[in-house]
Amino acid sequence: MSYQLGVDLGTTFTAAAVARGGRVEVASLDYRTAAIPSVVWVGPDGTVVTGHPALNRGLSDPSRMAREFKRRMGDPAPLLLGGTPFSADALTERLLKAVTDAVATLEGGTPESVSVTHPANWGPYKKDLLSQAVRRAGLDGSSMLTEPEAAAMYYASTERLGPGDVLAVYDLGGGTFDAAVLRKTEGSFEMLGEPEGIERLGGIDFDEAVLGFVNEATDGAIEKLDPDDPEAVEAIVALREDCVIAKEVLSADTEASIKVRLPTTTRRVRITRAEFEALIRPTLVDTVTAMRRALLSAGVEPSEVSKVLLVGGSSRIPLVGQLIGAEIGRPVVVDTHPKHSIALGAALHAAAVVGKRAAMSRQQPAEPSAVQLAEPPTGEQVANVPPTSIIAPVAPVVPAPASSPAPAGGDTAVSGPTVQVTPAMLAHIAGATMVPGVYCPQQHFNDPRAPFCATCGAALSRNGADVRQGPRPALGVLVLDDGETFVVDHDYVLGRDPDNDEAVQAGTARPLILADPGRSISRVHARVELDEWDVRISDCISANGTFVASEGSGWTRVLPGHATTIHPGTHLLLGQRIMLFDSPHRLA
Repeated sequence: MSYQLGVDLGTTFTAAAVARGGRVEVASLDYRTAAIPSVVWVGPDGTVVTGHPALNRGLSDPSRMAREFKRRMGDPAPLLLGGTPFSADALTERLLKAVTDAVATLEGGTPESVSVTHPANWGPYKKDLLSQAVRRAGLDGSSMLTEPEAAAMYYASTERLGPGDVLAVYDLGGGTFDAAVLRKTEGSFEMLGEPEGIERLGGIDFDEAVLGFVNEATDGAIEKLDPDDPEAVEAIVALREDCVIAKEVLSADTEASIKVRLPTTTRRVRITRAEFEALIRPTLVDTVTAMRRALLSAGVEPSEVSKVLLVGGSSRIPLVGQLIGAEIGRPVVVDTHPKHSIALGAALHAAAVVGKRAAMSRQQPAEPSAVQLAEPPTGEQVANVPPTSIIAPVAPVVPAPASSPAPAGGDTAVSGPTVQVTPAMLAHIAGATMVPGVYCPQQHFNDPRAPFCATCGAALSRNGADVRQGPRPALGVLVLDDGETFVVDHDYVLGRDPDNDEAVQAGTARPLILADPGRSISRVHARVELDEWDVRISDCISANGTFVASEGSGWTRVLPGHATTIHPGTHLLLGQRIMLFDSPHRLA
């Protein structure tokens, strides 16, 4: 029987869950526990070992072991395993492949759909790295969602939540903290405002606090050990495990005892819950402050929150519930599976994706097929498309010579031959989205990453101190094959009938209706979304797919759930309709 898979790639532990026939359950990834340590060991011959076996091999050869690498996602400095450099996303790829292979072995086949979670406060760069890791792991067509969304989906499957109910999610896991506010919709959840997070905060930091307490209680015996002594390394590993157990015991008891077995001393250290709480209280206060910021960003008063949902293993610490309850003043609930709720919710999400695909298949004709559309748009495929449909992009702005700054308002770009649009379409300063950027000498506002002004070509400051908030200009235009043009200054939902999309109805996106007598385009086919200075397109599980083609390259399919960044000069193919995303200079 087919199944859907959800994967929670945690900082310290990785869990997976399987959805089948409307039921969801945690997948057993290890002979000891359902979840496995997020640890990768790479041998001299390239052999990859993950989980508890990796921890075991790391005892004898720790230089080849990587742990907590989720915190390093996006860090340009690689991790060296046995002298070989590995990026965090490369290690994530190997861990993810090991997990999916293990589940496939248990289930007797590959999953029909996979959903992978990530922290809510990850930006586009880190999400793109994760997306690439997912693709390299052989999980084409998978989807991604935030950890709070996954936790909320699972909670909603076990408790009654009505449309409009607001859920505040406090997610304190092994290595990261997320605070998010979500509103229940008819079929899912929508994120309200911007989530808040603290990337390097979680259970492993509390483990270190307990280890520091033990070190102080033993007069610095731990820090005096030789890190190159194998016996000392093994003793520290065992002591860390005992500190983790003591931390967990203190969630149920008022005191715990830690057996200290070092080459230099053997004794027991007693720690009370009050002493532990004194160690971590300042950090937990920071998480409560982040939760308050998330509510402010969402425009939600504490009294409007239905419940505060605590997820993540570290959320079971009693002090967490006490502080959140006192701050928010609303009911605080701990998920029945705080360590596995994210994986369970991800599995539900994967099942929902399959359901949407099936619904779209029933509503839409299957022709032309994605295989046909993957070929360049020639022959019968574009027989009904006007011959001017392959639109020529305008030439880029030529940077002005350093010794001769461009004149005010100067524009060296060449206008495109197909469409002229009035500059009044860009007059959207009132209510414009504010983003970080830099001004050129002519007061044109620009992407802070750009070396030259996109309007006049003047050189831009590379001093980070010059970056400031300003109104984002239009990032480009969408030129359709029939000559119709749309200014890209807001998010768009594209399709035959996009007006019923939730984002359109909520006013956060505009509908872009694509006439399609051949019904090759789905009702809600794709989204064009603005992320600061980036423009991204994503497919909405359409029947016939969404494709992009840059200059000199063939058509590449946009995988559902994977937003693809597009740049001026990129052609888009939706069904039998072709359009061009081009520079805003086409408006000149």
